[in-house]
Amino acid sequence: MKRIGTHGFTLIELMVTVAVFAIFAAIAIPNFTSVIQDTRLQGVGVNLVTAFNLARSEAIKRGQTVDVKATDGNSWTNGFTVEVSGATTPLRTFPGLTNGITITAATNGSTSISYLASGLISTAGDTFQVCDSRRTGETGRAINVNATGRISTTTYACN
Repeated sequence: MKRIGTHGFTLIELMVTVAVFAIFAAIAIPNFTSVIQDTRLQGVGVNLVTAFNLARSEAIKRGQTVDVKATDGNSWTNGFTVEVSGATTPLRTFPGLTNGITITAATNGSTSISYLASGLISTAGDTFQVCDSRRTGETGRAINVNATGRISTTTYACN
């Protein structure tokens, strides 16, 4: 008689595989959460740099003053817009932030930056700190707008 072989896994093999997978998941999930938070923080910094670069290029292109300002006039964390001075419709609106991420104008406490038709800003520059309030002592981003309107970014130790 010819014996027909069975294909498949025994219950023991399946249980060992599930246990190994559970151990790897327990190690990876906390690290994955940190990666997600870092990515969100970097995304907010990129949005702010995008807003400043858009305002500068539109000011030069249009030959008019273009403002980047906190949507509510108080806090960058509640969102910000890029708009031509005196216009009623913004060129672009960036939504308010969630998940503990904050933007603070650290140097001068600016609630707006105005780019002139020359591409320069109308006031002294400011440094904006992007931090995650849930992760004190972690690294955030510092976005510096200098008097010529140029943007530079560096890491920043959040409080």
